[in-house]
Amino acid sequence: MSKELASNAEITKMINDRLREGKELDGDCREVTVSGVQRHPSDESGCNWNWSVYNGPPECYAVVLAIVSDLRRQYNLSDD
Repeated sequence: MSKELASNAEITKMINDRLREGKELDGDCREVTVSGVQRHPSDESGCNWNWSVYNGPPECYAVVLAIVSDLRRQYNLSDD
């Protein structure tokens, strides 16, 4: 499956929008933010990016990982 390309800012916005709008999160978890999207060589899944900064309580981390994993399956980081 071919992945769509998105900029660093677009990927960061998609992650944070899904965190705020998702039904999986409530309370303190709606205030979670993720940033630090960074390029790396394509991994075994064919994805060329990951994130490095998580700002939120530990109980929200698993949901954040699921959201990021889903977006990593759909998008690659563009060159710009």
